[in-house]
Amino acid sequence: MNPKRKESLRIALQRELEKESKQRRFGSSERLRWLAGELQNYLERWLAFQTLTPGVATARNDDLFAMIEVGTETLAFELRAATKNQCDTEFHLLVRALADVRKGDTMKAERLRPLLADFRKRLEMP
Repeated sequence: MNPKRKESLRIALQRELEKESKQRRFGSSERLRWLAGELQNYLERWLAFQTLTPGVATARNDDLFAMIEVGTETLAFELRAATKNQCDTEFHLLVRALADVRKGDTMKAERLRPLLADFRKRLEMP
């Protein structure tokens, strides 16, 4: 992925997060939940494309996969800012699986869905 393109995707996501946060008066927990929901959306769409056009090796270089990476990186930043340590384990498992998919481990692609679901559940806990 072209670094400039990835940066433009990062800026777009950050801009949307700020807009939603301002309009809906999000605190740090709501920002995390919103980002996790967006990440779920990107992941579900990417996995659906994988079933239609198998070949994770090529799909890892598209905008949708880049949004999964950008969303995960943004979540990491927001998690540190919110000090949501109770989510660390689930988040790190998700990040590791994402790194494996990036390297070409196609077996980990479907594993991303339950890992993200576990992370989102932890976000909902007080």
